[in-house]
Formats: sequence, structure tokens, C-alpha cells
Amino acid sequence: MEYEVKLREASKELTARDKIRYKNFSAAVALDTLVSDDKESFSFVPTAYAIFDVHNEHAENTDYPLYIIEDSAGNLYKTGSLSFFGRFKDIFDTMIEESDGEPFSVSVIKRPSARYKGKYILLAQLD
Repeated sequence: MEYEVKLREASKELTARDKIRYKNFSAAVALDTLVSDDKESFSFVPTAYAIFDVHNEHAENTDYPLYIIEDSAGNLYKTGSLSFFGRFKDIFDTMIEESDGEPFSVSVIKRPSARYKGKYILLAQLD
């Protein structure tokens, strides 16, 4: 199969409509486009996330994860950044499980990579 998408994990039970919306990757905003040298961070209130495993024979890396995050306004964001998503998932899961419903938001920040000169990484931070 040239292109295949499989749901690996979701933070909530996804309805059929959710699955279709979340898998429409072209409609999600790439997080790295929301932060730049001019705009140091972008904040949002996350309500759910999903992890998809993508197989695309036309991509440089044929198998990769794609992370989709929904915010309180229903906007969808996407990233392939493990550095961002690992931290985001820790924040999200901890706040959902241990904060007794305390509202929270997450910032996306862009920092120079310690490993690759001239490259940047995305990080998540609790506001």
C-alpha cells in the first residue's frame, strides 16, 4: 500500500466524525508555522490528542508518527516533533489525571537545537 494511516493512541474515545477530522492532516495547522523568530511562542488550551502511524512510500522517511492536538475552540494542530509531543503528552496527561479539572494552557516554543547547528526544535511548556 502506498499510503496508510493507523490510529495508535488517543486521549479520548474518538467518534467516527473525530477520526475523519483528525485524519484530515491537511486541515490541521502545523505547529512549527505558528512560532518563528518574530513570534516566540503560541499558546492554546488542549482538549484531546491522537497519535497516528503513517506509511507513505513517497516520503523520504516512509514510516513516521504524526501527532494531532485539538484545542478548546475545535482547532486541530499537527506535528511530527517527538521533542514537542513527548513533553506535551506529559503535561496533558498529568493535568488531566491529577489537577482536579484545573484549566490549563500549553505554549509552543522554538529553541535552537543543541545537536544540529542552525536547526530548531519545538518544545511544549505549561503556561
